[in-house]
Amino acid sequence: MRSVPVVLLVALAAIVAALYLADAAQDAQRVERAERLIVDGRPAAALDEIDGVTGRPAGARALSLRAAELSDGGDIVAALDAYRRAAERAPDDWAVRRDWAVLLLSVGQRGGAQAQMDRALALNPRLELPPGFVRR
Repeated sequence: MRSVPVVLLVALAAIVAALYLADAAQDAQRVERAERLIVDGRPAAALDEIDGVTGRPAGARALSLRAAELSDGGDIVAALDAYRRAAERAPDDWAVRRDWAVLLLSVGQRGGAQAQMDRALALNPRLELPPGFVRR
């Protein structure tokens, strides 16, 4: 049996890496378009734009945008779940933790809210605290 030349393996690895990076860049562009759509007052179009974005790091940003829009639409349970999934995908994203904490506080889950804010502060010590939170 002949072995596969190393050059061929390296070329294949480079192609796979290029495809991965291209997909990640496309996801990031979709999230940026969704953010602009939200600013333009078109949340439904924004949610359509990010539908299916799951890769890192864009997937966490997409889930965070979805959570904010779900919250604004009154679907708090789904919004909390979306923030939880965003935090699982990007555990060191202080903005996700901050936004999740604010929503948790708004529904009376003080302990969970403070825990998420504490994590956000650990990740970003210069974070300006939203109303209702204290530094510990």
